Amino acid sequence: MDSMFQINGPLWRFLSALFDMIVLHILWLICCIPIVTIGPATTAAHYVAMKKIVKDEGRNVWSLYFKSFRKNLKQGTILGVIFTAAGLLLVLDFYLCLYKLEEGNMFNLVMFSALGFLTIIYLVEMIYLWAVLARFDNTLKQTVMNAFFIAMSNLRDTSIMLASDILITIGAVVSMAFIPQLAVLFTIFGVPLLFVVNSLRLAPMLDRYVPNDRAEEE
Repeated sequence: MDSMFQINGPLWRFLSALFDMIVLHILWLICCIPIVTIGPATTAAHYVAMKKIVKDEGRNVWSLYFKSFRKNLKQGTILGVIFTAAGLLLVLDFYLCLYKLEEGNMFNLVMFSALGFLTIIYLVEMIYLWAVLARFDNTLKQTVMNAFFIAMSNLRDTSIMLASDILITIGAVVSMAFIPQLAVLFTIFGVPLLFVVNSLRLAPMLDRYVPNDRAEEE
C-alpha cells in the first residue's frame, strides 16, 4: 500500500501524466495560434504523447515538444495547410449536398455516400499522419503513404482508435451543452486528450516499424 504513494509509485506516475497532459495542452494551444503551424504543433504533441506520457521517456514535456516542433516545422506546416484545406473542402461539400442539392436526387445520394467514405479515410489518415511524421524521417509523399499503409495494416487498432475519438468528441460536445462539471475535464486536457488516448496504441505499433539499430539509438 505504501508503495502506491512513493515518488515512483503508480499514483505519482498517474498524477505526473495528468500534469504532463495539461502542459501539453497549453503548449499545443500556444503553437496553434498562428494557424499555419497547426501541423507541426500537432506533430510535436504526438511525439510527446508517445515518448513522454505513454513510454515515460525524456526529460520534460516542453523540451521534447519544441525539439519535435523545430524538427518538423517545414513538413508539418505544409501537411497542415494541405489537410486543413482538404478538411474544409469536405465540410463545404457536405453543406452543398445537405442544403443545396434537391432532396431525393440520386446524384445527391451518391455524392453523400462518397463524401462519407472520403471522410472516414480522412479521419483515419489524421489519426496516423502526425504520429508517423513525429516518429520517422521521410518525404511528404512517403509520410502520407506510410500513414495510410500502417492504418490499413492494423485495421483492428484503426477501428478502435477511430471509434474512441468519435466517442470522446461526442462526449465533449454533449458535456459542454448539458454537463458543465464534466466539461471542465475536456477543457483542461483539450484536443491533445485524443492524441494521448491514440498514442497508447500508436506508440507500440509504430515501434514495430523501426529497425532494431535505430530503436536502440532513440
